[in-house]
Amino acid sequence: TVKVTNSGQVALSGATFTDPLSGVLDDATYNSDASATAGTVSFASPNLTWTGNLAIGASATITFTVTVSNPDTGNKILASTITSTTPGSNCASGSTDPACTLSIPVSVLTIAATASASTATPGTTVGYTITVTNSGQVAYPAAAFTDALAGVLDDASYNLDAAATAGSVSFSSPNLTWTGSLAAGATATITFSVTVNNPDTGNKILASTITSASAGNNCASGSTDPRCVTSVSVLVPGLTIAVTANAASTTPGATVGYTLTVTNTGQTPYTGATFTDQLDGVLDDASYNGDAATTAGTVSFTSPDVVWTGNLAVGAVATVTFSVTVKNPDPGDKLLVSSVISATTGSTCPAGGTDPRCAS
Repeated sequence: TVKVTNSGQVALSGATFTDPLSGVLDDATYNSDASATAGTVSFASPNLTWTGNLAIGASATITFTVTVSNPDTGNKILASTITSTTPGSNCASGSTDPACTLSIPVSVLTIAATASASTATPGTTVGYTITVTNSGQVAYPAAAFTDALAGVLDDASYNLDAAATAGSVSFSSPNLTWTGSLAAGATATITFSVTVNNPDTGNKILASTITSASAGNNCASGSTDPRCVTSVSVLVPGLTIAVTANAASTTPGATVGYTLTVTNTGQTPYTGATFTDQLDGVLDDASYNGDAATTAGTVSFTSPDVVWTGNLAVGAVATVTFSVTVKNPDPGDKLLVSSVISATTGSTCPAGGTDPRCAS
């Protein structure tokens, strides 16, 4: 609102002023709504100009609005200084009258969330970091945001470890909430973590969305700013193991060959996958021939077990072979029985498992 008054002793004809809005329009958009109670007002970017006649003691009131850009990419200050060439004006060029100048600081709250990884596996921990920065030119006395974790907690458990470098953070399932005061330019950093359920019975996506009702923030309800959301895919590991013998029956003195395949049937690479083929039920009837070999990884024999260890990309297969010779005469129970066990996450042959492919 600009009010211009003839406070002198002579009527004014063609009084005028200009409001240069270049220091406003770097941060805002003019709404094309200027009006005047007397005289005429016009806008030719970046200047708003009024001209009119004023009797002694008469006034004209000029109003207009701007909408602050969101996001505000300017200098975060709406600043303008009116000048007038009309004789007797208090806003002549070079005037220091504070009535001729307006400076409005813009409150800007910038929120950004990141996760420590884009993918995770059951049983692993995912860390989150949220920064909230007062990017404006004026202190923020009561900033706040809420991180809605319903889309995370169907797949993971919150570790009760939220911390903030400024302000206070709390958790009331399923929401994490921060509140605090920030000086201009100040930043608060909030951290917390979750552990992915094992097994993960959720939708295999850790999805969260931050919202804030604080004025001038980038994460207002309905915002499409990617900094307000996080998404971590849960990749399920799968290690399929199968053992076969080259004969269903044999005789003393004969050789029996074994083949074991280990396949990464999951969604994530394996480092240090392993299995053990327990030969207790074989070596009472036969002798190991010291010929274990593998197409990938390493294989070793420490009686009574054949042990394989290796890395497998998604879809990769390793094949292990070895043989035994049946004793002659056979002093055992006349059955060559082996069973494979693996403690690797996602294995089809855990201890106590019932998959028939884990035994021969």
